[in-house]
Amino acid sequence: MRACIYFHGDFDGAVSGAIMYKFLTSLIPSDVIELHSIDYNRADEWSQMRFDGDLVAVVDFKFTEGLLSAPFFIYADHHNTGITNEQLLRAKSAPNGFCVFDASAPSCAGMISPLADLHPEVIRCADMVDSASYDSPEQALKMDKPEVLKIAAAIASGGDALRRKVLLMLATQPIDTVVKDSEIVYLHAKYASRQLKALNHLSLNAEVIGNIGIASFLGCFFSSRYAIFVLHPDIDYSVFVRAYQDNIYLSVGRNPWKELRKRYNIGEIMTMYGGGGREDVGAVILHDPDRATAIARDIANKFASGAFESYVVEN
Repeated sequence: MRACIYFHGDFDGAVSGAIMYKFLTSLIPSDVIELHSIDYNRADEWSQMRFDGDLVAVVDFKFTEGLLSAPFFIYADHHNTGITNEQLLRAKSAPNGFCVFDASAPSCAGMISPLADLHPEVIRCADMVDSASYDSPEQALKMDKPEVLKIAAAIASGGDALRRKVLLMLATQPIDTVVKDSEIVYLHAKYASRQLKALNHLSLNAEVIGNIGIASFLGCFFSSRYAIFVLHPDIDYSVFVRAYQDNIYLSVGRNPWKELRKRYNIGEIMTMYGGGGREDVGAVILHDPDRATAIARDIANKFASGAFESYVVEN
């Protein structure tokens, strides 16, 4: 028997993976379960993936056709750009699998939380982080209250090995032990230091076009998704750009602390640029810094000019 869990390499993905791991270990021995962190920089490889495990579970990540050929699969996600309607129908009706999908769920972890007993504060924070429903931009910058947010900050600063470690700790250890882990404490401190550097950087370099802020961290070793909302609380959306491994990560997100008169389906907008996402947030992995800068300005200018009006959603 060989089982594989593939989880998105962010906080929601790690928590979702912990839930799946805890669920599976109630049925099969833990030593037959392999853990794999997956991210969008491997999207081409993922689309061609073929699985040789007896059981394959994918949580908080886009669907891939190879799952349908696995001996048995479990698929759980909440991103409506990660699976087509046709794929969803086939996944739900497949005799060799089980599919859980809810695009309205704030997090994948919250959606599948009935599968296993994880600390409710962990689930609440997964909802908070993945839906950007922080109480304030300052909370998103500090990531220290509630303390579980320190784990999310550590994941943002760590690599694949750390993500697998956190997944196992969340599934097997008390939450107080996880929060006090020396590597998590160190990585949270590293995260907080970089947020302060990002705030100072954007105070000099942020761009605002209409109601859209551009937060570019190309050439920097630090970044912050939310610092621009501290400096420019009246913007509607931000375009966030940073180096990501050997690529460029560009995302667009709604200002979660402002009541918007008009909202857009960001995930659908990002499909124009080769990415995807959900209603309030979307992203794309790029390879050229100049192209990333051009796309960031193109998105901001299209918002300002009204070119995205066909993507308006009802409040």
